[in-house]
Amino acid sequence: MGLLQPELRAARLTALQNQITPHYIVNSLDAIRMKLLMDGQPETAELVHALQSSLKTYGFSPYDRISLAEEFAFLENSLKFHQFRFLGKLSWEMQLPSPLEALQIPRFLLQPLVENAVRHGLSADMPDPKVQIKAWLQRDFLCLCVSDNGKGFSALENFPGIGLANVKERLGLLYGDSATVELMSIPGSGTSVTLRLPEKGGGDL
Repeated sequence: MGLLQPELRAARLTALQNQITPHYIVNSLDAIRMKLLMDGQPETAELVHALQSSLKTYGFSPYDRISLAEEFAFLENSLKFHQFRFLGKLSWEMQLPSPLEALQIPRFLLQPLVENAVRHGLSADMPDPKVQIKAWLQRDFLCLCVSDNGKGFSALENFPGIGLANVKERLGLLYGDSATVELMSIPGSGTSVTLRLPEKGGGDL
């Protein structure tokens, strides 16, 4: 291979270096996980494994879209990290029909909504904090809902966190008025956010 122009050579070197970095981090985490297992700390080792899986799916992915199956798996791994704060009481339910598993959605579409639920809607002093995540088709729309049984909020309050605003803006850029976001909250009963994406999640990135 001949010499490239300086700009192209620098860009290629950066790309090659970035290709190695994910492998180094994931392999290092694997070494830490094995040490934890040897030291009799399986719960912490499981968290490290969850982080590994999340990084492979999200942190180092070159793609802007991800399948619903990958999204749901990532969300389950992320919820495992919140178990410590909830003293093991946090539970979740995921409903993803198998025909929808391969459908593509924008990366990090549901994660901010789940993060809002566990950080702002639920608390460790609740008897049964729970998150529900589900997907279904309704006519030509892919519907995605994240709900919790937390404290909720009234119409006079501002919805906490930046996650919902981020999701709304991204959907507007991707789909215009074709996508909708529905927020429902009842004080003392919980909150749900439902996304409706056109054409089974289609759209140009």
